[in-house]
Amino acid sequence: MAELGEFVGTILAGLAQARRIADEETAALAEYYKEEPLLQGMAIPRMRVPEVVIELPVLIESHEEAEASVSRDPSTIRDTLLAQLDHSFESAGIPLPTNFKSRFKANLDNLLRSRADPKVVGSRGPRAESFVRTVEEAYTQTVRGIETDYRKAVRSEDERLIRAELRDAAKRSALERVGKPPRLGVTIVTAEVKERADNNVVTRLRLVIKEEGVEWSTTAQADGSILRTLTPE
Repeated sequence: MAELGEFVGTILAGLAQARRIADEETAALAEYYKEEPLLQGMAIPRMRVPEVVIELPVLIESHEEAEASVSRDPSTIRDTLLAQLDHSFESAGIPLPTNFKSRFKANLDNLLRSRADPKVVGSRGPRAESFVRTVEEAYTQTVRGIETDYRKAVRSEDERLIRAELRDAAKRSALERVGKPPRLGVTIVTAEVKERADNNVVTRLRLVIKEEGVEWSTTAQADGSILRTLTPE
């Protein structure tokens, strides 16, 4: 028995690998066309399949309910982030501005309480990104409260590093258990489906798969580093 998501993912992965193999052949043809005088001015063929339709019979064998994520106690998250705040400022060689830590703690407590509302986090439980944004918001509110003293003490490059470290700490500490989506167990081997099912009980999946591509793009950051991201073609 296979899990339906893994089964469909394997099909999609196979199609992606087929595209890779086709592109490798196109690259080889490009080299060949470049060396042949009569072919140099011609378009290099590149095969693409904009849409694939696959119909598959399966037997649904089992169903597992989804498991919601569980967040840690807000006080535990807060204490972790306050410890990270101390460490980040100490590592940067910057003394904490007056009242900064107490203001950050108060802002963080207020926002964490609001994020604890189930209507805010959603029916499948909290997300780590929600806590990351909570920390960002609490930090920004704290800076606004003592803007002048803060800007005198903290350089912009140090602030970027401190915020990044707080985001990482929030992501690591936010969830006690990461949730799981619902799962379907299916039989996919053709012979087994044929032996055990008829047209009245077999489930037929019809997948219409459309091809899209992504490409690497690079952006120079203010600190001199290079950010590489995948963007749609």
